[in-house]
Amino acid sequence: MPVNSHAISDVSYGKCENSKYVKPKRMFYHQNGQKKIWDVVQCYEVVAVLVYHRVKKCFLLVKQFRPAVYHASVRADESKQSNPELGFTHELVAGLIDKEKPLKTIAVEEVEEEIGYKVSEDSLEKIVVYYAGVGILGNSCHLFYAEVDDTMKVSDGGGIDTECIEIVELPVSRAKEFALSDKIAAPAALLFAFYWWFDKFKDRID
Repeated sequence: MPVNSHAISDVSYGKCENSKYVKPKRMFYHQNGQKKIWDVVQCYEVVAVLVYHRVKKCFLLVKQFRPAVYHASVRADESKQSNPELGFTHELVAGLIDKEKPLKTIAVEEVEEEIGYKVSEDSLEKIVVYYAGVGILGNSCHLFYAEVDDTMKVSDGGGIDTECIEIVELPVSRAKEFALSDKIAAPAALLFAFYWWFDKFKDRID
């Protein structure tokens, strides 16, 4: 479905109260007999999937606006507020583990919702469990790998409800250059997933 996901406007800020996604807390503890305080944010665990199109020889990524990235980019220079591109990131297919379902079931649902491909749970390969935002979040992220082709495409993807997700086909030949670019906002998980793929599938690299 074609969407104008870059039409960001009327940005403002307010207090975050009664969020169902994040819960800020102040933690008190002792370490080596010394009393310490640390602020943490309780949030959901995450499932993410590196998706490779075996015929097109490309990775299927999602591009979307991330308010936190935009905020971090413009807070030191308000003149940048007119540039919504600062808040767009390239990411793996991913979603919150906010339902009582097996991890692979959630992963399959996210792949279909975000990029429109139907994969089976059996075809998913577990890569690793890693931890994000260890300084304040510390939530675990379950990373999987899936391969697709056009026979598995069932929709245009783009997310559900009010999600505005763009699908990006990144050729394998450009992935290393992409990963090393400081002009593209990409989470560390995506960069690690690329490293894993290039190490595991050396025979597919031209």
